Amino acid sequence: MRWVAQCQTIPPFTARLAMAYYFLHRYEEAVEWARRALRYPNISWPVHGFLVSALRQLGEETEAREAPDNLLRFRSGMSVAVVREHLPVTDRDISII
Repeated sequence: MRWVAQCQTIPPFTARLAMAYYFLHRYEEAVEWARRALRYPNISWPVHGFLVSALRQLGEETEAREAPDNLLRFRSGMSVAVVREHLPVTDRDISII
């Protein structure tokens, strides 16, 4: 259906799925849904952090190192303090941001 592709609830829904899968320790699905969510413009910035954390949990170091660049392009002025405060990241995750 044509209207579904334009529905404004789909981007937040995909972002929430990514976060839910992350908290369920289903990191493959978290990565998949985070990437889907990031295809939409103006998606909430925490999705980038969840993507980094899920990739690190899966041992995908190279991809995890590329993800923060996308976050910084998306939201300039992002700081490590903001990331630590709002996202479930470890010091190891922070080290690449």
